[in-house]
Amino acid sequence: SVVRHHLVLGVYGGDKYGAFGISRCPALMNKPMQFDTLADLLADFKQSYEGVGHKVQMITIGRPVAHDTTAEQVVWNYLRVSASDWAVVTK
Repeated sequence: SVVRHHLVLGVYGGDKYGAFGISRCPALMNKPMQFDTLADLLADFKQSYEGVGHKVQMITIGRPVAHDTTAEQVVWNYLRVSASDWAVVTK
């Protein structure tokens, strides 16, 4: 089976989460700023992936990045969650 990686920028503002992404499939791209939690946003992405026939094996989450990133190093791989642990994370 073919493994594909997808990079999405999660955004938080106005007490809601949304995302910007690049994909040929509209369901796997941008998400509006309507999700109450990061877990809700990720669950929507997981459902979208499964809706187009993909199987989510792993989700990797980076650390938040401040608006002024000149003094910070971006941490892309802070937390990894396997699909088998997904139900535990979203509780």
